[in-house]
Amino acid sequence: MKIQVQIYLPDQNQGTVWGYGTITLDQLLTFQIRILTCEKGAGIKEAFVSFPRRKQGERWEDLVIVEDSLRNQITEAVREAIQMEITKAVSYTHLTLP
Repeated sequence: MKIQVQIYLPDQNQGTVWGYGTITLDQLLTFQIRILTCEKGAGIKEAFVSFPRRKQGERWEDLVIVEDSLRNQITEAVREAIQMEITKAVSYTHLTLP
């Protein structure tokens, strides 16, 4: 399955939201994601991909449900896209071409 990822990393702190993105699967299905952080205890923070949800009464309902193997592939594709975004943000103005 072809997974396309577009990532937006805000310049300012957004609380638990670390970034936003769009996932496209096989040029057929597109949905938005959020990259969230949570504290796992002892001050250790962990990031994870949050799929679309909606509130139904007092509970939250998943709008996109994927198998674990696809979820892992999407998470890895998001991780790679984040690394590319961070790399693009690094300025190389101190380098000059001969």
